[in-house]
Amino acid sequence: MLLGLYLFLVIALPLALGLLVALNGLPRTRLCPLCTGETIRIRSRRHAALSRFLPRESLQRRWCPCCDWSGTVRVARRPAGARGAPRAPVGPRETASAADGPVPPAPGLQVRCLELDDGAWRVQLECWAEEGAWRGRLLFVGPGGHAWTDGRPHLVGRSAVEVFSQVLSLSDRALVGRIRKATR
Repeated sequence: MLLGLYLFLVIALPLALGLLVALNGLPRTRLCPLCTGETIRIRSRRHAALSRFLPRESLQRRWCPCCDWSGTVRVARRPAGARGAPRAPVGPRETASAADGPVPPAPGLQVRCLELDDGAWRVQLECWAEEGAWRGRLLFVGPGGHAWTDGRPHLVGRSAVEVFSQVLSLSDRALVGRIRKATR
């Protein structure tokens, strides 16, 4: 009996308190804790298994394409039946070119942040399915919040992930050139 109490106090209690403190220290948002950019969920069996023990929250592994942060966050679970209406896919807006001037910001996936002479620019990707293929275009959001569309032809791929990987493969130098061309 005394040995059981000793093992509990020396091993189990510090371990449980350590896990509780570590769990409490996790961010509770889907936004990046470093740059507050949008993050992408990365599927993880380990996080899914650990989430079964949390009744109101789930643990998620997330990655920020803007600053390359990746880590674990706690996200509140939605109550059953409160999923809401399914989100419509982000589709193309009316065609706008650099000559049309700035367009209002649209929902898109933030891909990268770039520092130019006049401040921080966000590079976003709009992606949609069209005629059996996925298409995407780049949006450049300036420091003032105005957005310009990339004047180049749309990116094309077999899936949204393929279009996203095409954007990730673009260098910072190429993106800066595209921003300068779009804002002229």
